[in-house]
Amino acid sequence: MEEKLLLATFLYKLIIKYTLGFNFLYIMKNMDEIEQLNQKGFVLKKGFFNPQELDNLKDEGQKIFFNQIKKFGIASKYSSEEDFNLNLFRLFAEYPDIFINCAQQIQNLISVYRIAVSDEIISTLKAYGVSFPTMIVKPVVFFSHKKLSKKVENWKTPPHQDWGSIQSSLDTTIVWVPWVDVTKDIGPLEIIEGSHKLGNVTSGKQGDFKTFNDEEYKDSYQSVEMEKGDALFFSSFLLHKSGNNISSNPRWSMHLRYSNLDEPTNIQRGYPYNYSYGPIDREITPNFPDKNNLNHIYK
Repeated sequence: MEEKLLLATFLYKLIIKYTLGFNFLYIMKNMDEIEQLNQKGFVLKKGFFNPQELDNLKDEGQKIFFNQIKKFGIASKYSSEEDFNLNLFRLFAEYPDIFINCAQQIQNLISVYRIAVSDEIISTLKAYGVSFPTMIVKPVVFFSHKKLSKKVENWKTPPHQDWGSIQSSLDTTIVWVPWVDVTKDIGPLEIIEGSHKLGNVTSGKQGDFKTFNDEEYKDSYQSVEMEKGDALFFSSFLLHKSGNNISSNPRWSMHLRYSNLDEPTNIQRGYPYNYSYGPIDREITPNFPDKNNLNHIYK
């Protein structure tokens, strides 16, 4: 087993050396970032995306919610972000299942996937050593606010590591992209620099999050305030949590997770996959559709 792992490691280094040859200049320009990722466990890329592109994503997300807001007669239009948020809070309070359905649709937007597989992200991952990146789980979009959640961990994530829920390549990398400016009031991500080198320290679970006892680390967190257009790349072993959103606005953010199919232990472990997707065996709307429902679709 040890000889096979040594051989796999050797081949892995060769793959990085030769398959990234096309990206050599990019790597040389970003040596400081590569060193920071290795030593600190994260890299904050300022101005990584065009803010307008993220505005467009948010507009699509808001349209999905507002289609349902209009259907239920909560509002027929909105004049400001504050106005939209008040309607959104009411949708969640009165129709929580519909809110969740809308949230699920936002995760599936084609424009979200377009960002997730963009040249900007993929070339950066390869430069950082993730030579054969794959999306180990579908994109996740959060709208973090206490008025949009029944459980605190769904708007203010507890101290956790992403590794525990992923368990794929050792260099699995998270890309955290806010769709709004993330100031102190809206609850920035809080991270512990260099904590990725501790390995897996999870010992509990809160909701979907693999948690750890952060008593000895509570004075080590640093807040990462970000502007719309920034992106935070970090190791799946980095210890982190959400700050407290005390504002009246949800914190819109997109979370992307990439595994490396070239990483030796990932190969040796047979590419473990820790997620499950599939249809639920149920009839969502009884007796729907009948033939008449299709008349306005197929004319």
